[in-house]
Amino acid sequence: MDHIHQNNSHILEFKYPSLTFSHHGQLKEMYYEFSTHLLRGRRITSTFIRTVNENYEVITSPPLHMHHIHVSYVGSVDFHLFTTHGDFATDDASSYMTSTATGFCFIPEPEKPLMAVDATINDNRLKNDTQTYNASLMLTFYFTAEACTPVNRAWIHSPIGRGRWQTYHVPSYPSISWWSTVWPYNGTVVNAFYHTHQRRFKSLYVVPGMISQHVDLTKYKFTHIQDTSFAKAMPTTDMARLSLVLSKASFCQAHHNSTFISGERYDRRSNVKFNTTTLSPGSVITIVVLHDSMWSPLESVYMHDILWIETPTSKSYSTSMVLLPFDAMSNKTKLYFVKAVHKEKYWDTKVQKEYWDTRVHNKFDHHVDSYGDYGDYGDYGDYGDYGDYGDDKIAEKLLPETILG
Repeated sequence: MDHIHQNNSHILEFKYPSLTFSHHGQLKEMYYEFSTHLLRGRRITSTFIRTVNENYEVITSPPLHMHHIHVSYVGSVDFHLFTTHGDFATDDASSYMTSTATGFCFIPEPEKPLMAVDATINDNRLKNDTQTYNASLMLTFYFTAEACTPVNRAWIHSPIGRGRWQTYHVPSYPSISWWSTVWPYNGTVVNAFYHTHQRRFKSLYVVPGMISQHVDLTKYKFTHIQDTSFAKAMPTTDMARLSLVLSKASFCQAHHNSTFISGERYDRRSNVKFNTTTLSPGSVITIVVLHDSMWSPLESVYMHDILWIETPTSKSYSTSMVLLPFDAMSNKTKLYFVKAVHKEKYWDTKVQKEYWDTRVHNKFDHHVDSYGDYGDYGDYGDYGDYGDYGDDKIAEKLLPETILG
C-alpha cells in the first residue's frame, strides 16, 4: 500500500497504488492484505470505502463504478465485514460512507491475523468522456473514544444463481421474488442498509414469518418464467396492490433510487426505513423483492440483493445469513438449517462451506403451485441427507408452525 495514515486516535486510513482507467468498459480487480491488529478493539462508527483521484477526491459513478470493495478476514467465508458497492454512491459528500446508528459501534475482535481488501472496479464513463483516470483505492475507518454499544451485523444474501457473483436472472417486466431465513439471536433492529441493482429493483419489504402469513397469494396473478429460477412475473396492477399490503406488514423496506446524467441513468443508494422490531432466535423473516424495468428494458440483467441488519450485542459479530425458498423445501431440510442456528453454528466456516459447496444426489423438493415453479435447486448446491431429526415435537420446538408443511 502507498501509506497508512492515522489522524489522532479517531481516523485510520489506507491508500493503495493507483490504477489507470482510459476507456469505457475497462474492469480491474485489486487484492491487498493488512494486519488485523490495526483494527482490533477499535470502536468503529463509520467506514468510507472508495476510490480517489490524485487530490484525494472521491471518484463516483460515473466515471467509475465500484462493483464491490470487500474488507474481510483472510480465509473467512464472511467477505462482507466492511463493504462498498456501486449503488452506495450518492450525489453528496456521503457517497460510499456507511455508519452505525448514533450511540452504536462495531468492534472487531479478529481471530485471524490478516484482513484483505478485494475490489472490482469498472469504467462506466459517459460516452463523450476521453479523460484518463488514475484511481487509488482508499479505506477510511472512523473511531469513537466515547462509550458505545457494540452491534452484530447480519448480512442476508439472496440465493445463489447461475450468473457471475452469485446473481440470478431478472426479466425486463414486473416480477416478484421472495426468500426466507431463520434469525439466530436476540436483538432489536437499530440499523439497516441494502445493496441491489437499480436497473431492475423496485422495492424491498422484510416481513416477520412467511409471506403467506401476510398475503393471500391466491388473489394475485403469477406466471412462471422459464429462463429464471427465482423471479415470478406479475401484472403491474397486482404489484401495486401487493406493495400496499407488504408496506403495512413489513418492519423494513427500501425503494428504487437512481440519477439521470447526460442521457444515461445510474445507480444511487436506496435508504432503508425500518421499525425497531425485536427478533428472537429461531424466528423466521422473509425478504420480498419487487422488480421492474427501471431502465434498459432490452438488456438481460442478472442481479443479487444483500440486506445488512444491525442489532445490539455484547460482542460484535458479522454473520453471514442464508436465504432459502422455504416454500420449496422439505421439513427435514428446514430443520437442518434451524438446527445449525440453534447450535450457534450459523456463522461457522465449516457449516457455511457445507451449505454452499456440497454436491450430492439428494435435491430440494420439486415444488409447483399456483404462484410458480421453484424448480430444481440441485444446481446451486444441495444439502444431502442429514439424518433423522426426530418427530414433530422437535420440529415444533425449533420451527414455527407457519413454515412446516
